[in-house]
Order: sequence, then C-alpha cells, then structure tokens
Amino acid sequence: MQSKNHYDVLGVGIHATAAEIKKAYRRLALLNHPDTAGTASSATVRFLEIAEAHRVLTNPYERRIYDQSQLTRSYYEPEPPATPERLLDICKDLNKSLRNMTKQMVVAERLEAFILLILNEEHVEILQKSGDVAVKDALVAEILTATNHLDAERIGEINRRLHMLCPENPELIRSISQAHAKHVAAMRRRKWTPIAAIVVTIVLCAFIYWYGRA
Repeated sequence: MQSKNHYDVLGVGIHATAAEIKKAYRRLALLNHPDTAGTASSATVRFLEIAEAHRVLTNPYERRIYDQSQLTRSYYEPEPPATPERLLDICKDLNKSLRNMTKQMVVAERLEAFILLILNEEHVEILQKSGDVAVKDALVAEILTATNHLDAERIGEINRRLHMLCPENPELIRSISQAHAKHVAAMRRRKWTPIAAIVVTIVLCAFIYWYGRA
C-alpha cells in the first residue's frame, strides 16, 4: 500500500516552516496518541503516520530527499500508451514542480534519472516516428530548461538522446549545444573559483605583510 503524503498527514503545505510542522505535529499527536484515542489498530496506525511524517519533515536532509522523491512519483511517470503529447505534458509538469523548489531541494541524481526515463528507448522511438515537429521541439525545449538544475557531468547522455529527436532542426541542435557549453563553463567556474580565492588571499596577505614592514 502506498504511504500517505507526509504533508497531508500533518495538514501543512509543502513550504511549511519547521515551527509550523512541529506545531501541527504536537496538536495531532495529542489528539491521536493511544492514551487519548484508544488502542484500536486504526488509531495506532494514524499515530505512527504522524510520528513518521514529523521525523522526516523536521530533518532538513531527509525532507529535501523526500521533497525530491515527490517529483518522481508514479503520477509523473509516463503511463501506456505513451504519446508525444503525454510526454510533453510530463515535461511541463516537471518544470512546474522545479519552479516551486529551491536549488537545495533538487536532488540531481533523481532529476537526471527522471529525465532519462522520459527519454528512454521506447519514448525516443515514439517521438522519432511522430510527425508533429512542434511537439517534439517543445519537448526538447522543456527538457533543456529542466537541465538547468544539473551539472555538466550529468547532461551528456541527456543531450545525446535529445540530438536523436531533432536532427532536422538546426536551431534546436544549436540550442542543445549552447546549453551544454553553458553547463561546461559553469563547471569550470566552480572548479577555478576556490583556487582564485586562495591566490587572491595569498596576494593580499603578502601585501599587508610588506606594507606593515614598510
């Protein structure tokens, strides 16, 4: 049986603060504690659900993992029969969810896996056979938007599959290449920024030292 949504269990929204979550937990735990609600199995299950929801949502790391898992639950996964229009809708839903999440909430491994699920062999074949170029182009654009949340090392296979979808569209091919170049440049900046900071610190320390001696 599928577990209940932790936010629904506590009756709070996805953006609830830690204080709001704790307040909701205290209220519900008091109402549903076996000492208050009785020892019926349903009351015990309800209390355990509340306790588990509180445990996960008050741990920042576990809450981030849980929030990301909601992004890739079964209701986002393509259901047969998969159609280009259905796959495009899933991509739009994905970006809608990403817009409501902070960067810290996005787990890159899960997002990469989900995008590759959308672009699995079966779906790529369906899209290749589709005569609706506009839908394919829109899907590629949506996925490129989603990859803004990924580092360069995670988009190589995604871009390879995107290239398979639009060989007849030079503009989109160029967009894919530009997106890849942007990711690589960002990765290089992250790599060299700490080194540059160290060099600047050393130079400043040396300047202060020699200035002090003068």
